[in-house]
Amino acid sequence: MKNFLLTLLAAAIGFTCAQAQSQKIGFVSTAKIVDELPEGKDAKAKLEDFTRTVQDSLASLSKQLSEMEQDYQKKSALMTDQSKQQAQRDFEELRRRAVEYQQRKQEEGTAMREKLYSPVLERINRAVERVSKEERYNIVIDQTVVLYSDQKDDLTNRVIDKIKRGK
Repeated sequence: MKNFLLTLLAAAIGFTCAQAQSQKIGFVSTAKIVDELPEGKDAKAKLEDFTRTVQDSLASLSKQLSEMEQDYQKKSALMTDQSKQQAQRDFEELRRRAVEYQQRKQEEGTAMREKLYSPVLERINRAVERVSKEERYNIVIDQTVVLYSDQKDDLTNRVIDKIKRGK
């Protein structure tokens, strides 16, 4: 009985190994493909412009907060308690608005990224699927999760060519 179980286990392991060897696995660098495509470059530029505008606005709000704090430090000794409380409320209100602005713009940035990159990624996925079928790859993964692979399994340039040729 023990020999039968060992034989069965060996057969199962052999079958699993044989099946794994028949799998053809490739990879792509989605980031490189996006960078190569005009619509990817356009999406990146629009997102960078948005980010730059938000960063400029946040820098301005930060400067205002810093100036308010410095002004308070200079004048607090001469201020009445009521004036101090009002200055503190004004400071907290501006700080709250800055935090809300940052959160709102972060959400808008995420939505913008999704809107800009979704069509690009869909186009890439269709091309990956076509290349995979043509070259009989069972599995294609993104390079970000590949620790090692033979470069012959890198489909990135073939996908870029497929997209650029419009096929």
